[in-house]
Amino acid sequence: MRTLLLTLTILLSFTTPSFAAEDAVDRVAIASRLVADGLYDRAASVLEEHGEPEADAVDRGRFYSLRGMTNLNLGLYEAAASDLRQALTDAEVDPLLNLYLAQALLATDDANGALQALNRAGESANEVPGAWLLRAKASQALGQMQAAWDALEQGRERFSTHKGLGQQQLLLMVDLGLHGSAAREAPAILTSIDAEASLWIGLGDALRRAGAQTGARWVLEEARLRFPNSIDARVALASACLDADLPHCAGVVLQEAAVLDNKYASEAAECFRRAGEWERAMYANSLVVDPSTKLRQRIGLLIEQEAYARTLALEPRAERLDLFDDEAVVYAFAYAHFRTNSFEAAEALLQTLTDPDLFRQATALREAMARCQEDGMGCD
Repeated sequence: MRTLLLTLTILLSFTTPSFAAEDAVDRVAIASRLVADGLYDRAASVLEEHGEPEADAVDRGRFYSLRGMTNLNLGLYEAAASDLRQALTDAEVDPLLNLYLAQALLATDDANGALQALNRAGESANEVPGAWLLRAKASQALGQMQAAWDALEQGRERFSTHKGLGQQQLLLMVDLGLHGSAAREAPAILTSIDAEASLWIGLGDALRRAGAQTGARWVLEEARLRFPNSIDARVALASACLDADLPHCAGVVLQEAAVLDNKYASEAAECFRRAGEWERAMYANSLVVDPSTKLRQRIGLLIEQEAYARTLALEPRAERLDLFDDEAVVYAFAYAHFRTNSFEAAEALLQTLTDPDLFRQATALREAMARCQEDGMGCD
């Protein structure tokens, strides 16, 4: 299979002259080695020292090919396109360099120019899987969905295990509104390309964004099962569950994620709280390692369950953890005191509030306490 890498290999086969004499250094050969090693910043510096060759220089194609490749990998797409066009005027340059030109043009939103470059690459480009992927993306950018689909179909016929082609075909299904097809065919396609968890998650997120919540959950649930140690798969599935207003589902998978990373324990507790599953919420909260986070959340859970005596039992611990620096915690304890008819203790805490929103709530709470005291029967 001919690719530009073959060209670079040939370039690298030349003997690099000694550094002993500055005039004898072949900087283009040095840059070739640096590009082959992925050291694009250093290659760019060497090529800058070399300077652009004169019009009749024999290494023009070689120089512009390397600088184009360097700029492409540095994300300097317009410069890359300019250099690669210069290189392709040299008859000695491999026409498959057009594939890199197509990549640069597509990155500058010149999809039409990218397709033209792909066509100039010739029949040999059909043996390069990335060429089919570029053709599909360029066609899709131009709104030519049938052409994009045909490119992916033909590419996958030749390269059935290519990850990029398989993933792009599924994403194109989503863009075409074929959400059910994408979800149903995902396991077969993603398995055939030996997809890692990130590709499953990417498809699930694409379905979520398209509003296909059921399909998203199917794909992400499959990812959860296939990648038992993937936190990201569980977090993505939890997000899909919450999008569908299924907090219990989200709580279950986040509690699994908490086994792998404890920071998700408090999020699992919050999901169970939203589902009204207080025992599971309290259990998930018990798994939280950070004492301040754990206690702050537990206070909120107890307040919502109207367990005011249990809330007030946490007051000494909250003070030890400096949680009274958080005015929301102060107000929570003030409210618990109010609900247990400890009006003086509630007022003492309310007087410390300065946050505008909490200050307004404190005013309303004082009015409620005043009414309770006027009735003489408390606020039970």
